Amino acid sequence: MILLKMNKFLTASLLGILLITDLFAQSRITGKVISEKDGAALPFASVFLSQTTLGDRTTEQGSFSINKIPNGRYELIVSYLGYEALVVPVMLQDTSLTFTLKLKPKTGQLSEVIIRKDPQRESWLRVFRQTFLGAGTAAASCKILNDEIINIQFDHSQRLLTAESDGMLEIENPVLGYRIKYLLQGYVNDYKQNYVLYYGFPQFQEMKAKNSRQQKRWEARRLTAYRGSSLHFMRSLMAKQLEADGFKVNKVVRQVRSNTPEPREPGDTLPRQLINPRQTFGPRYADYLYTGAVSYDSLFHQPAQQKGMVLHFRNYLQVIYQREKEPLDYAQSKGRGTGQRYPQTSMVHLFVPTVGVDENGNVEAPADLVYEGYWAWEKVAEMVPLDYRDNGK
Repeated sequence: MILLKMNKFLTASLLGILLITDLFAQSRITGKVISEKDGAALPFASVFLSQTTLGDRTTEQGSFSINKIPNGRYELIVSYLGYEALVVPVMLQDTSLTFTLKLKPKTGQLSEVIIRKDPQRESWLRVFRQTFLGAGTAAASCKILNDEIINIQFDHSQRLLTAESDGMLEIENPVLGYRIKYLLQGYVNDYKQNYVLYYGFPQFQEMKAKNSRQQKRWEARRLTAYRGSSLHFMRSLMAKQLEADGFKVNKVVRQVRSNTPEPREPGDTLPRQLINPRQTFGPRYADYLYTGAVSYDSLFHQPAQQKGMVLHFRNYLQVIYQREKEPLDYAQSKGRGTGQRYPQTSMVHLFVPTVGVDENGNVEAPADLVYEGYWAWEKVAEMVPLDYRDNGK
């Protein structure tokens, strides 16, 4: 799964009252949503914390309340039909916040509009679903209930497929038992560079089970989706218990392939092995796996506020979750059969020197790191919310 931060946050006109108390183990957000144009209350607006099940709808007077929030960093999202969505970053640490949030009306396009039916729209929507929801079993069961609000177009000259939504996508995931409202801010599928990026803000709602057996099935599937995921890895890394949780981490150096191997850095004498010797596609790179132990200090340090962590590793990390094999559909996507299913293996790379992660395992700037391998294959259909906790330990 790839969630990218927005380059710009809409400016919030707000009044924040911060009350700090040691009596609460969790945090709370309350407030009111009004129109910037005339100050009128906006009833039934959606107010939620991105990537969680935590949210509320405003009353007829425009007020809302979100309670029992685990401490950490979040994006508070406000969405209302006919208004621009509002994104408010918040950091919670046993706090109560009260906001007055002003939404801007969307600028109307009153000029002549020419509507042309795109005969390829359905085929491009199929590509979007596969690269947004995923290609596995869970994704096949997922449904976007209102895909008519997706604005999608393909630039033939640039070989670029782009999409955005006019409102919140409504997604039903019967495999994990979630309904997801996803405020899609952007989607890019670059066929020249061979990458897909999408960014937005999901809200999770647990579906009501028909019976206890279905509820237990959902809980078991959510646990399977969580274990070995990038969220699980971040929490395990922060707690310094990778080995105990089933993760194996090695350093990988990627170099441009050539007949003469590039010289190593000064002092680099550790044993290494080439892990993609038969790669013949795309830009020809050679990945060298270092088999030596990787210390926690070489991967992250604690931030000044002593909460969460700051990733600072160089090159790439190979992350293997040793307790689960790849699903068959993933192995088949790599041209392998039933007998060639390996432990789930991913690669992580930082685009910048440091990337922050809050105490919930939420990457603060997802655009600043990239996943390859298994984690890149997992997408929205395999997501669990940030407030999910593994109670099976």
